[in-house]
Amino acid sequence: KEKRHAYGRTTAVEPPQKEHARQRRLMNGVTLMVLASASFSVMSALVKALGKEFPFTEVALFRALFGLLPILILLRRKSLSPTLKRPWLMLARGTFGFMTMLTTFYSLQRGKLAEISVVSRTQPIFVSLLAPLLLAERVTAGVYGVLAAGIVGTILVVKPTPELINMPAAIRFGGSFTSALAHLAVRRLNATHRPEVIVLYFNL
Repeated sequence: KEKRHAYGRTTAVEPPQKEHARQRRLMNGVTLMVLASASFSVMSALVKALGKEFPFTEVALFRALFGLLPILILLRRKSLSPTLKRPWLMLARGTFGFMTMLTTFYSLQRGKLAEISVVSRTQPIFVSLLAPLLLAERVTAGVYGVLAAGIVGTILVVKPTPELINMPAAIRFGGSFTSALAHLAVRRLNATHRPEVIVLYFNL
């Protein structure tokens, strides 16, 4: 169907069923993002608590092992093949993801939980800065303004000074950069691989 405007121009009008399906997918995506954020918050608290007895490398190892089992079950239930179509890009995604996990767990065990959680929110800033370079996506001037405000806010929270360098926060800041690279790699991989396959190779 088309909608005719007063000045003669016509635009396509989506059927109600298609619009409803789009809205439902959008709400499902928002819900999953909220649940994922809550899960990461719980994981961060657990990593912090486990730091009293276990080194961050050991915690990272068992995190990957426990995450591997449900992915294998999903692959089997959906009869998905783990065949790699872009191995070098998958290797890059796994490397950046592994670096992010190590820097995150290290900073959580040695820094303040609330502070590290704030610094981790800088990851979308790096995604927005790198997306035009690596994915050729356009970013408006308004977005850059929001990014600048986010960077200033992070600095105000961390309060870095020459006399006292907050090393855990600085390391987590670097982890936000590698996390952004991992997410951009996932964006590319989504065109050729199922999400379950991408998560599988990250845990490996």
